[in-house]
Formats: sequence, C-alpha cells, structure tokens
Amino acid sequence: MAALAMWVSRGGAHYAVLHKSDGCYSYTGNGCGGGLGAVESDEAAVAIMQARVDSGYFLPDSAKLPMKRVGPVAPSVRIKSGPTYLDGLDVWEVVVSLPVYSGKLAYKAYNALPEFADFDGRVYRKAGFRGADCTAWFRSKGK
Repeated sequence: MAALAMWVSRGGAHYAVLHKSDGCYSYTGNGCGGGLGAVESDEAAVAIMQARVDSGYFLPDSAKLPMKRVGPVAPSVRIKSGPTYLDGLDVWEVVVSLPVYSGKLAYKAYNALPEFADFDGRVYRKAGFRGADCTAWFRSKGK
C-alpha cells in the first residue's frame, strides 16, 4: 500500500493520509478511515481528499489550525543518502544537503525546511542538522 499524499496540522496532532493499493483508494486519519469509491485517477483522488481536508472533515470542532499538504522538499535540497533503515533506532532516515556553504547559515536553512517531507511515498519528519557539513536528516518510524 503506497501513500499518495498526506495532510498534517501544525505540530502533527491531526493528519490524513491517502493510500493506493491495487487501484483502490483509501484514507486514514485521526481515529477514522475509509474508502473513496470509484475514482478515475490519482489526481482525482487527491482532489477529493483536498476538498475533505478543506471542509474540516478530519479535524475535531475544537481544532483551530487548518491542515496543509505535505510535499517534497525544495529542489535546491539534494538527497545525500537514504532512505536507509537504522535497525537500532527502528527508523528510516534520509540525509539531505542544505543549500548553503557555511555552518552559520545551516541553522537558517534547516529552519526553512518543511516539518514533514515525502520521499518515495513515505512521509518523514525533520529530525536534526549538522552545521559542520551543511546536512540535515529526516526520519520516519517503523519498518
């Protein structure tokens, strides 16, 4: 089952994930899930989910922050290594090169990265950076 798209609220407390398996589309969210029925394409399935996200379908009434779609990192950020499974930590990790050449600017570049990013259909969360070699890493739990 491949994740096609993901939406999260700031901080990641609320989420929705669109999946595709054998041509069928389904979704999961905070304590909910279901199918989309017959949909003609990936783009149409994403549009249906975007409409549900915009309507607040996946948010409780008390939520005040909207959810935003998780996307790939900016083209200026290059994957240095990964995805790699780190067995001792039970996480997948992707190391990226920050688009700067100074340890002083690495912190600024790291803060400009999105909190969540999609690498090859798996959603990763920003986990740390190293100013000395201008790299950052994203991690995703579980196998």
